Amino acid sequence: MVQNVLDYITHSNLCINHSRQRENTRLVVNIKQFWINSYTSDKVAFWFELVSFIFTVQASMLLAIRADAPDMLLVYPGFLIGAITQAYASYRRGAAWVMMITIYFVFVNILGIGVALRLW
Repeated sequence: MVQNVLDYITHSNLCINHSRQRENTRLVVNIKQFWINSYTSDKVAFWFELVSFIFTVQASMLLAIRADAPDMLLVYPGFLIGAITQAYASYRRGAAWVMMITIYFVFVNILGIGVALRLW
């Protein structure tokens, strides 16, 4: 009886582990396919999105590291380049609302650069 229970538990665990492994594999395949689709659907937009990602991550990291006294003349240009490149990529992909918000970010970052330079 005990051996039957142990066999059942072992078999159940193997089935659960196999099921989890299948789910994890499916997840990895889906993520990989997502990136492939993003690249193949519009290669130019993909590279503009990558540039946007790099510049906005750099700017936000600089802002976080120097939160006590950030040099906004370094932060705003990073965000501005990220917003411009994302706005163009969104236009190419036909993502209207993403394009609208990133165009707003372009204007806000231009305003911020002007404030940081004490132009207005």
